[in-house]
Amino acid sequence: MTDTLPLNSEVQALLQQERERIAPQKLTLEVAGPDSLVLDPTASKIIRDPQNGLHLMIPNPRFANFIVAHELLHLQQEGRQSIKISSAHQDHSEIDQVLLTLGRIMLESAVHVPMRSLLVKLGALDQPTQLVMRQYYTHNLLHDPQQAGEGSTVMANSLQLFDARIFLTADQVAATDWANDYPQAWQLAEQLLQIVTARDLKTNRDLRGTLLKLLKLFAEKQAGLPVEFSRELLVTPVLSSRELNLRVDQLFQLWHDSAKKSDYLVISQKDDQATWRLSLAPQQQTQAAMLQRYQLTVAEFCQQYHFDYAPRDAAIFAEEADK
Repeated sequence: MTDTLPLNSEVQALLQQERERIAPQKLTLEVAGPDSLVLDPTASKIIRDPQNGLHLMIPNPRFANFIVAHELLHLQQEGRQSIKISSAHQDHSEIDQVLLTLGRIMLESAVHVPMRSLLVKLGALDQPTQLVMRQYYTHNLLHDPQQAGEGSTVMANSLQLFDARIFLTADQVAATDWANDYPQAWQLAEQLLQIVTARDLKTNRDLRGTLLKLLKLFAEKQAGLPVEFSRELLVTPVLSSRELNLRVDQLFQLWHDSAKKSDYLVISQKDDQATWRLSLAPQQQTQAAMLQRYQLTVAEFCQQYHFDYAPRDAAIFAEEADK
């Protein structure tokens, strides 16, 4: 059935490119829903099977160009040693999951900004696709007069409007009543949009800096949540070749979580954001042992504790890297 998917030549070329990049790992396309006039931009996904094969699930074959291109570009970006976000804690509490979900939505939306022009170039974000996406966003915005001012409702709507305004043209957004129907969420989405469009997002450094600004604004606006993204989330650091050769104490500090005797957070001195979690047994926490860690080069530190980092000036997408 996937052989008859209406993929244009540009998306087919991207599919072939990604299959070659991940080889010998396999990538297959699977239709997971009927042909319809409904497009949920969040319903498509790539799942991994026990043999490490990848399956790109297509919920609606009518919009296969957008679905396939969108997922492939996310796969490409994530495979380029780019920014990742995770929880700073291991207990997986409900609030941890909420904050992690928020952080990942912010990161995904930020990635959508440079992705949009690629989708247009691939012929995967045409007017019919945008129109059904607009219908989806309009249908899924929460509109309960009794909860209109509640933080959770404003939060959910602002994130949907933020993503919608990245994908849709200004004319399509102007044809909606979103600004009047959801004024608080619209205002927050507008501020988020201003942050992601303030500079070109081309490199890991651009992406991480913008993400931290989004998280800071969201934390300021959501006073009802115990939000401290700089300590609750881990955001991959971006490092240059020169920085990898510096000592740990020149770029990072180890912050001890007093509530958890074994856990330390590795905090970037440049932006005060937690980057990694380091678990140490009591005998590994002596003053001498800690000083020795600070004297390691950042490259040695990453290698010793298997920490990931993103090359600072590496392009988010392959097309930018090839320019």
